[in-house]
Amino acid sequence: MPQFLHSILSHKKAHNRDSLLYRLKNINLTLFMLASTSIFITIFFILQSITHDVSRDYAKFYADGVVGTLNTYLNGELALIEKAANSKAVIEWFKDEGDPLKKQAAHEEMIGILEVSSSNNIYFGIDKSLHEFACQEYYTIDDIIPIFSLSPDAAKDSWYFECTSSDKNHSLNVAVDKVFNRKLVWLNHKVTSDGVTYGALRIGLEFSKIVEELFLEYDKNDIRSLVIDENGIIQMDSYLIGDENFVHSIDKPIKLADEFTNMEFLSAVEAQISNEGEYYDKNSSSHILEFYGESYQYVSISPITHTPWSVITLYSSSALFDITNLIYIFGIMLIIFILFIIITNRSISTIFIAPFKKLVKSIDSIDSDLNKPIYGTDRNDEIGELANTIENMKRNLIEALGKVNYDALTGIYNRRYLDEHLLEAIMLSSRCNGKISILMLDVDHFKNYNDTNGHHAGDVCLKLIATIISGCVSRKGDFVARYGGEEFIVVLPETDEQGAVLVADKVISTMKDSHLPHTSSSATDYVTVSIGIVTFDAIHPCVAATHIQHADEALYMSKQNGRNR
Repeated sequence: MPQFLHSILSHKKAHNRDSLLYRLKNINLTLFMLASTSIFITIFFILQSITHDVSRDYAKFYADGVVGTLNTYLNGELALIEKAANSKAVIEWFKDEGDPLKKQAAHEEMIGILEVSSSNNIYFGIDKSLHEFACQEYYTIDDIIPIFSLSPDAAKDSWYFECTSSDKNHSLNVAVDKVFNRKLVWLNHKVTSDGVTYGALRIGLEFSKIVEELFLEYDKNDIRSLVIDENGIIQMDSYLIGDENFVHSIDKPIKLADEFTNMEFLSAVEAQISNEGEYYDKNSSSHILEFYGESYQYVSISPITHTPWSVITLYSSSALFDITNLIYIFGIMLIIFILFIIITNRSISTIFIAPFKKLVKSIDSIDSDLNKPIYGTDRNDEIGELANTIENMKRNLIEALGKVNYDALTGIYNRRYLDEHLLEAIMLSSRCNGKISILMLDVDHFKNYNDTNGHHAGDVCLKLIATIISGCVSRKGDFVARYGGEEFIVVLPETDEQGAVLVADKVISTMKDSHLPHTSSSATDYVTVSIGIVTFDAIHPCVAATHIQHADEALYMSKQNGRNR
């Protein structure tokens, strides 16, 4: 987004008359000048007090702003760690820690999470082995090795056992980073499947940086903000910004009751957090309290959603507006502001929001029709620039997706395509109780061919064979894929044993007619293939690899019986 804004701001002056920002700026400036002139003329006659309700509203506005920022940050990180914890790749590796392929898939998933997370690292423990791992964005698969052993008796490992034994999927706690020795707020999440817990993940949140930026906006003597947990323990205190104990002191935790003696205040906080163990939802709202004769006149208690934590903010009188004796002219000022807001919003809606909604709607429709054009590509403004950028990205993505499923050498489908579409073919055929046949083909004595003619000639030979096999398969739904090396697979949905044998015979015959010389073959003096066939009833769900294994066993029999069959 910053680059996009930069491109808008650096747009040529010749296009300014078409710029949305330029038009909005002029309209807002004109309206603001008119409204400001009216307001300042009115203020010349009156300067009265802002009422008790305005002070409360201001306190709530500030509290909602602080908590809103924290909620946005926390919910974004929670969504990422939930994605990792619910990832099939992560769950499968946690079930089978020793499987290198599952480990690779889990590693790729976690690296993807770290690329978009604000956290620099992710820790995770596996329940079966009690191994604890660390992963950073630059880690390779070889870097993912156990760094600690988790123990229920070790205080530093309590996060894991509390998380995995909790009835909640996630939790927050303050602890020291085992590797970098930094005190952080940690977001922990269980890894479960079908009610079974296999481990837990955790990421260290730069919570304190976010909170510090919010707290530093005001003088600490005017506003004091604290983050407390469900037990009333102070996790962060704006009074301690810059102090090493700004984030909750692990060795000597401080409770709210240790800092304040006002029983009305402590009772109100206790009532807010009395529902022990329950996490606040999005409907939880802030509470504003007013105290007379205290150094802090207003207190807001605001829950942080999806956690049992709350933000408590105390306001002194100097932190709030203190203008007195408003008279009826305030009503005129209010009307002017309302008109200003209505006109501004109407202008923004007409110039920017409406076309932007059309753009979003046209993007959403891509799911049903990739060829449908993006709205706004003919506009000569920022919406047009954005629409054309998205249109180009769509074209590039379609082109890239078109290549990802094809074998680079032969041009036919690759193993990736086979893995995805074999299951799809089985699922579709299972709806009508159909049969599926799989042919596994292997080029006879291909190593000898390479040794005799060279690898370049071998590549040319594989391309010709792929073309021959593809030419023998013509029905819609049938497909040919390179399985690896000199092995190919043909998938024939809705095909019984007889139909599969016909296709296999056609391949054998066409190979013979092609007369591709193979002087080092013990089968014949031309290139031949051996074929294994398996035909099975389509049942979903199933393990596709089992059927491929059966085809491979049949292929082995063909080779044992003399090849070229």
